[in-house]
Amino acid sequence: MRERVSRDDEIRELLEQGKTVREICGMLKVSPKTVCKVRREMGLTRKVRGRASGERGDEEKGRRLDEELRRRYGELEGVLKRKEEECEELRRRVKELKVLRVVCFVEALLILLLVLLW
Repeated sequence: MRERVSRDDEIRELLEQGKTVREICGMLKVSPKTVCKVRREMGLTRKVRGRASGERGDEEKGRRLDEELRRRYGELEGVLKRKEEECEELRRRVKELKVLRVVCFVEALLILLLVLLW
């Protein structure tokens, strides 16, 4: 138990120095889960990379991402519509082929009947 308290203290020190979970794991040979547990006990949350949330860069980045997602969604809707039209055309063609197969079968029966009656 004493060893664990000592380890947790080391983790706290490194977190206070600004070390990342990955760095601490490598230095102390502990699992990320252990480091995250100590971090939670300290009341710390995950480090946000880059700008602090709420700054203009995040809003701009979010807007650009939203536009890109809307553009891709529109493209996918177009592809989906074309594929649905292709499927509908294939269904229509299959139906025609089934009818044609029945017609051919009936013609063959009629020819056989004519041959037998002749």
